[in-house]
Amino acid sequence: QYPKLFGVADGKATLFGLDSAGQRLDLRLINGPYDFPVLQSRLLAGKVGYMRLAQFVQSSAPLGNGLTVLDDLDRRLDELDAAGAQGLVLDLRDNSGGSVATATELLGRFLPEDALTEIDFDERGHEVTGLASGQMRRLQHPLVVLVNGASASASETTAGALHEEHRALLVGTRTEGALAGSLVLPLPQSAAMQVAVVEEVTARTRTKIDGTGLPVDIEVADTRSAADYRAGADPQLDAAAAAIAQAPPPPAFHSTTSGLSREQVHLLLGRYAPAAGQIPTNDRLRVIRQIGLRDFNHVNEAIGDSRDPLARQQMLRRRGWLGSDTQSYAANLFLPPTVAVTTTLFATPAGAAAAIADPGEETIRRVTPPLEVGDQTVAYTGIAFSSGSREIIWRRGSVVFAVGYSDLPGYERDDVLAAVARVVDDAYQAAPLSEATIAGLVPALAASPVAAAATPSSPATPADSTALPSLTQGAVPSAVGGSPIAAVVTPALALPLVPATAASKEQSHSGVYVALAVVGLVVLASGILLLRR
Repeated sequence: QYPKLFGVADGKATLFGLDSAGQRLDLRLINGPYDFPVLQSRLLAGKVGYMRLAQFVQSSAPLGNGLTVLDDLDRRLDELDAAGAQGLVLDLRDNSGGSVATATELLGRFLPEDALTEIDFDERGHEVTGLASGQMRRLQHPLVVLVNGASASASETTAGALHEEHRALLVGTRTEGALAGSLVLPLPQSAAMQVAVVEEVTARTRTKIDGTGLPVDIEVADTRSAADYRAGADPQLDAAAAAIAQAPPPPAFHSTTSGLSREQVHLLLGRYAPAAGQIPTNDRLRVIRQIGLRDFNHVNEAIGDSRDPLARQQMLRRRGWLGSDTQSYAANLFLPPTVAVTTTLFATPAGAAAAIADPGEETIRRVTPPLEVGDQTVAYTGIAFSSGSREIIWRRGSVVFAVGYSDLPGYERDDVLAAVARVVDDAYQAAPLSEATIAGLVPALAASPVAAAATPSSPATPADSTALPSLTQGAVPSAVGGSPIAAVVTPALALPLVPATAASKEQSHSGVYVALAVVGLVVLASGILLLRR
């Protein structure tokens, strides 16, 4: 006989009664918001750091403490380093997955920039490989990943990549075995159906995880009793901490940023993205709000999945890629359509021109642009993994702009692309980056230690910009929209910049688009949300 659960709300609380086998338990739950922390950390005995990640939430979404999950991860890792941690246990037990982008950026904290993460393919022969994103932390420790039968999806991607790269031992029990790329198909009455369409295997050995799970190196069952939970006893965690002594030695630091901090990238490029109210609505995009803001200063962050991500990485560097700002807009956090605007800075006009002329991406097909704008204009429609996406790309000197519209296949809207492209181009022409300004940045970047390494413990942050042109706020007339602006001050150069608006600071609570990079320009990979199931 199953327990019976019933409840009555009295405005401030909900009264529940649980009746099972003739025994009744009454509960009173207070109504209100509850924050269940995504990350938890502490220092264990033996100077072992402990980091629990409950879910791979969207990397641009703020947590209860106001930080994004990756910023909070870095903060907690810094605290563990300061406390003297000599090893790290990453606890992914009961983590059902989530954002693949967050998983690859987490992997980038612990792996060199040439580390591969996974291979995705479909039945039609399309195949792409993932590359560890984010930025490697300079101080690395032996690593153990703790998993169980409820570790799934992005958790399995993370554990599998760390294991195949000989970066971590796996402790606990075999993972769930639920790992594939899925499309979310919208249905009437705000419903949706998620369908697996892409198979995923590990990058080095092409090991299939979906349906079988990921085996562990040291198997330890979870035998905790109610008394153990009350006492805080955790035999699996104890075994993981003890296994630090057997973990592989951490790799040498290998991660090179462009030299610009993320704050500088946003100040330079983020001002050209439109406000949500400047994007036209249509019969499917009835309400628009900004749901994502990302600034990249490492090429891996802009590459995403690719046929040959390491070749793409080197190509971007040869072309002088310096950074990208991507801002995305939608009515619904989970469902299409979505609009994304990406602004990318190259060191020279020649590098920017080469990026547009040769995207080197196999999941797009060139089409006639809905309008001509700037020095060079191209347009693409998505195929395979990118079906349903449409994008217009153009250049103004060393700056490349990309506006993408992503929806169900057959619902692409060139009129929205054209309208948003005009808004973005008008904003740039009102306050352009001169080639003299860009040329002045490049020597400073070349001389900066940020271009060669992150800080001793953390990825590069705005504080790393000491060798670069300083960032100051100035109350000077605005060149865009008549609002107050900030200024980036370089030697003999003043650069007016618009600060992030309230709308641009709004963050997404779930991934809405998946980015594939076309020469460093973030392109919508699919008009339908691609997830790990």
